[in-house]
Amino acid sequence: MLLGIQIVGTLFGLVLLYLSFVHYKRKEFGIREFGLWSIAWIVFIIMALFPDSLSFAVDTLHLIRTLDFLIITGFMFLIGISFYNYISVKKTMNRLEDLVQKIALNNAEKRIRKGSKR
Repeated sequence: MLLGIQIVGTLFGLVLLYLSFVHYKRKEFGIREFGLWSIAWIVFIIMALFPDSLSFAVDTLHLIRTLDFLIITGFMFLIGISFYNYISVKKTMNRLEDLVQKIALNNAEKRIRKGSKR
């Protein structure tokens, strides 16, 4: 018999799996991103449906509660995603900086050419 929280967790996972698919179809996600998020949501659904399946990890790591394991893995996931976001933003900033420098140099060269023609 499913508990209410298991039903809510499963529905939540299914909705987010569907949203990942929609973003993939709109070409907002690449195949890698869609695959990563799909795996994450499927694992989430499995954990919601079968919470006792985590007991081996809890026992192996000598944790007292399953919630401790979920909190630890949640923090690890959030830190990993935060690091990925930081790297992505840093790359974008560097590309933007290079683009601004190129535009500034082109504008300066145009001004010099106009000044030398007079």
